[in-house]
Amino acid sequence: MFDLTPRPWMTKAACAKEENEYMRDTWHEASENTAVGLRQIKELEAICATCPVLAECRDLADIAEMSKTGKWRENIHGIYGGETVSKRRARREKAA
Repeated sequence: MFDLTPRPWMTKAACAKEENEYMRDTWHEASENTAVGLRQIKELEAICATCPVLAECRDLADIAEMSKTGKWRENIHGIYGGETVSKRRARREKAA
C-alpha cells in the first residue's frame, strides 16, 4: 500500500492554501465528461500552474499508481501535478 504520510514539500504546494473542494481525491475522472467538471479541471489546472512543487506532486502520483509488479494502476483520482487521471495515462503512454 502507498504511504500517504504528508511530505515536507506539500506545505509549499499552491493547493495547500486553497479552499477548493475538488482538490485531489475528492474529484473523479468522470467529471471530465461534464461541463461543470471541465470548468473545475480548468480551475485546478490554473492553481497547479502556479505551484512551486508541481514536479514533486506529479512524481507522487506516479509513485502511488505504480504497482509492485511494475504495472500502472490508476487508483488515485483527482488532479496531481496539474494532471487528471487520463492526462497522467496519456503522458505515460507517450513516454513508453
